[in-house]
Amino acid sequence: MSLTASPASIPADGATTTTMTATVTDGGSPLSGITVSFSTSGATLSAASAVSNASGQATVTLRATTASKSTTTPSVTASYGGQSALRSVTLTGITIAEPTELNTVSGSGTNLVYWTPPSAGYSNGVLVLRRSGGTPQVPSDGTALNVGDSLADGSRVVAKLAAGGGTSVTDSGLTAGATYYDRAFSYFTSGSLYSAAGASVDAPGTGTGANQPRWVYTSSTAGMADPTVDGMGGVLWGGMGGGVVDTTTTDGTRVWTPPLNTKTVTGGAVLTDINGAGWYAIVGTSSGTVAAIDLNSGAVTWESPVLGTTIGSRVTVQYRSASDATFQAQFTGDLVIVGTKNSSATNNKVYGLDAATGTVQWTFNNSGATAVDVVTGWPQVVYETNRVIVTTKSNGGTQASLWALSTITGSLVQSWSYGDITMGLGGASNGTLYVGTTSGKLYEFDQTSLAMAWTGPYDTGTNNGIVGWVWEDWDQRGRLYFSTSDGHVWALQTSGGSAPPSLVWKTTLAGASAPLVLESNGVLYVGGSDGKIHELRLSDGVDQKQSTVGGGTSAVGSPTWDSTSGWLYAPTANGKIWAIPAPLP
Repeated sequence: MSLTASPASIPADGATTTTMTATVTDGGSPLSGITVSFSTSGATLSAASAVSNASGQATVTLRATTASKSTTTPSVTASYGGQSALRSVTLTGITIAEPTELNTVSGSGTNLVYWTPPSAGYSNGVLVLRRSGGTPQVPSDGTALNVGDSLADGSRVVAKLAAGGGTSVTDSGLTAGATYYDRAFSYFTSGSLYSAAGASVDAPGTGTGANQPRWVYTSSTAGMADPTVDGMGGVLWGGMGGGVVDTTTTDGTRVWTPPLNTKTVTGGAVLTDINGAGWYAIVGTSSGTVAAIDLNSGAVTWESPVLGTTIGSRVTVQYRSASDATFQAQFTGDLVIVGTKNSSATNNKVYGLDAATGTVQWTFNNSGATAVDVVTGWPQVVYETNRVIVTTKSNGGTQASLWALSTITGSLVQSWSYGDITMGLGGASNGTLYVGTTSGKLYEFDQTSLAMAWTGPYDTGTNNGIVGWVWEDWDQRGRLYFSTSDGHVWALQTSGGSAPPSLVWKTTLAGASAPLVLESNGVLYVGGSDGKIHELRLSDGVDQKQSTVGGGTSAVGSPTWDSTSGWLYAPTANGKIWAIPAPLP
């Protein structure tokens, strides 16, 4: 008699089986109709015995009795007529998959809790714990928990939903202004197992005072979001843990479940109609694709083929209705233009995509013959000449970094070398563009004549790059506002001619973000590494008001502003979005 196991190792998940085959022979000839007994400890057999077939084989299956994270090697014995055979099987301990992300929207006494379950691996659902005073403990394996149960550290189960049963819960009855801590774990029913780490957030309460945040959106994934008002009564950004998030401005409730949640948005969202209809967010992704999200439903209208390693800049759109006859003869609809951020500094590409389908219409540098570093910032369309101006890095100053391409064919018109350019091209009131380099030089570029408008650049200092963009005050033509990497906010005044601009004021502000300028209010808002949002007067740069965001321990990024509510929406580097009243208290 012999005994085999196929396969010899299986996961200890309580479901996967291995086939145990006992072969009974007499003088080398198989014996059929023989009852073979099977026994084991530490596992479960499908039957205690089996009858051999014409090949002399009797089979049963074996599985782990319950799921386990530990690896064991139970032995199986097959016996018949005083004969026996022994075989060990490895039951490999399993790992419970972690939730991808946990989010909370904290309000005054009520928190909304959202989670992204694992897309693969061992998980039957998600369990959420809430605790005051610190992060909830890890649940003990072997104990089945349900909503309302409490753990030794005072944590309370506020949600337990099976896979497919929902991904959010409202946690009410909380103390206004208090900070609560949430932690989400995957659970596996067999064995009552839980994931090892979970996804954790601290959800700061908003209180009830007039100057308190309206709401705070928190992600378990740290990172600085890039929020923008969505034009439909909401605030939209690329989720720190993945996907596109759109919330109401009133209380931060998600408008829809974030699409593309297995990818992160890179370069920010561009909001637009497509061919004159609908309202969409067009985004680049960490997977090197571009996608159009229908903002009414949250559905992915289209996603392009993989264009590169990732997309590192915003897209831009050339609208057919605003274009000339040459463009309209070439394309039946709008054109989305986007560049790549490849792992190589020499083989990047720029694509023109059909705005309705994401289909590639043309490619610049398809063969890789032109040395092109990663595409940055925000390309700008020149309708008068059917061109697009694109910025890139320069591979250490050895390659071109400012490019003019044809939007009809994607062919190169001209390129220039200015060193690395990472800021978005700023549109001037006279139709030119502001171009800033990481080396600290600011230029005005005439996108029609393809020449610099000033006799020389404005110099902000050695390697003192402009952060994000340059903002021109169109109520006071030629007044420019921007921040630099050395921790200053600047105001310049252009001459209106070929002379470089002159300094109006310069304010020190550590870790200054790109500014949000509200000309009608006479102020600009900028985040700082001091954990505050600052309100500067446009007239003289005086830092007249500051508001500490949360505990003031995380850098504040560039805010956006909702003109309807009058509130600011400011990101912080610890993965939060804060709805803050404006003007600052």
